[in-house]
Amino acid sequence: MEAGVSERLRTLQRFVGSWSIEPLLPDGEAPPELRGSVTFEWLPDGGFLLERWEVPIPDVPNGVAVIGVAPQERGFLQYQFDSRGVARIYSMDLDGDTWRLSRTEPDLSPLDFHQRFTGEFSRDGKQIRGRWESSENGKAWRDDFGLLYRRRGHEAGTEPNLKRPRAGQRDESCLAHYTRAFRPGAVVPSGRGTALSISAAAIRPGNETESPGGTT
Repeated sequence: MEAGVSERLRTLQRFVGSWSIEPLLPDGEAPPELRGSVTFEWLPDGGFLLERWEVPIPDVPNGVAVIGVAPQERGFLQYQFDSRGVARIYSMDLDGDTWRLSRTEPDLSPLDFHQRFTGEFSRDGKQIRGRWESSENGKAWRDDFGLLYRRRGHEAGTEPNLKRPRAGQRDESCLAHYTRAFRPGAVVPSGRGTALSISAAAIRPGNETESPGGTT
């Protein structure tokens, strides 16, 4: 891995670990039944950061995302796959304590609407408070919902208990969809003049967790 790429990826180390996730409600904390879980861990070669999330709400999809350095750009790309079979690519940036995601052009899926997310790490790094916004034209933005991430105490790399499909429903779990989409050695276009080549076997749960250039 090139030294410059490795150094850029190291800035994402603060995400690594297990988090709870919950909606920000105007009248107080979300009840336990609305709280999900998120895990960030390095892939074995340290070249990508893998995010898995599980939300205990039937209408909200589970998913996985693979985060890597954006070629010839300052930030990152987040390749996202969810349990509905939807695949999207988000531009990602981490500027100090501010985490940003945005999607403003078609990629692996058509662009039905624009999206952006802005989150802020707390001073102690144990919380991320953020909001998603959407827009029909990329100019007039409306607030969608807020999210609160809370860091948990156990180690990174814990496999989430992904939701099982209901009776008669296809198994479109995030991991199943990901491994179908990314056969070992497959190359997937990013929609930005670049491509991602990755082995699907690398994301099997239970892989040793490593950081760029070494083990965490």
